[in-house]
Amino acid sequence: MHSTYRTSLRVRLSLLFAPVRLVLCVASFAWFVVLSVLYLSRGQGSDLLGPLSVIPFLTFVARTVATDMRHRREDAAADDRGD
Repeated sequence: MHSTYRTSLRVRLSLLFAPVRLVLCVASFAWFVVLSVLYLSRGQGSDLLGPLSVIPFLTFVARTVATDMRHRREDAAADDRGD
């Protein structure tokens, strides 16, 4: 039996956390930490830094969920066709 996206954790993790995605994940966490520290250290004057700090992380999460759903749909369609 060959490994599919839905049945193999190794295949799923290799696609969802490919080297480029891993770098983007680390960069989004670094962005979050830096802007959060700036937001907390500056106080009231920088109200925009709080929401800006989570945009890259939420984008990363949304893209990961979209990729996961696409691969699951492709596997389900292949199962329906009998591949």
